[in-house]
Amino acid sequence: MAGTPYLQSPLVVLSSIRYGETSLIVKAYTRELGIQTYLVRGVLKPKKSGLRSAYFQPLSCLDAVVTHKPNSDRLETIKEAKPSHAFSQIRSDVVKSSTALFLAELFSAALIEQQQDYDLFDYIIGCLELLEEEKSFPNYLIVTLLGLSKHLGIYPDSSLSRGTLFDPATGQFQRETSKYSLSAAVSIKLNEILGMNFDKAMTTTIDKKTRGELLEGLVGYYDFQLAGFRKPKSLEVIRGLFG
Repeated sequence: MAGTPYLQSPLVVLSSIRYGETSLIVKAYTRELGIQTYLVRGVLKPKKSGLRSAYFQPLSCLDAVVTHKPNSDRLETIKEAKPSHAFSQIRSDVVKSSTALFLAELFSAALIEQQQDYDLFDYIIGCLELLEEEKSFPNYLIVTLLGLSKHLGIYPDSSLSRGTLFDPATGQFQRETSKYSLSAAVSIKLNEILGMNFDKAMTTTIDKKTRGELLEGLVGYYDFQLAGFRKPKSLEVIRGLFG
């Protein structure tokens, strides 16, 4: 298309759905533009050259050339793309691939800003690199959710504590039990983790029951704090793996 402006940007695929017989609509988090939705034309054609449908699996990382016309009411498109990270372990290991599916749902629900945020983009890439490399990662999702909450401006602030029971609805530790309060054991563990550095939080011992309740509590916290957030459908699968 004559005069179409193009932009080069790394991106992380969050989801893709079929559009027509041969195309995909892809939701992605881009380093240069934040959340964007793209039409990828003809990528499902058997003899399509260049772009491949396998590139657009959830959490695929791509170096892409996209159309970008500010204030346009038409879907932008991906003109060129090539993988920037292989993530072979995430694709082949069932626990890691299930974890990645949960993360893709979480990121898709939590990330809404259509603006540049290099720190957040790099955090997401770092999370995926860590998942690829780690051999044992039972606390990975808890640490990842807490880290992401910092970038979203909703990190729990234990300095405002008025008690020991964490209430996801208020984001505070309170004395009284509410309808949504986490149990005392889970609240105490959360408060401990909030005071730890990354390495210690990743390796601290958490029993399976507490870990599962804490993970579910943090997802509930996101649900209260972020407008329009929808709980990942894969949460039950993850609870079975880690909780």
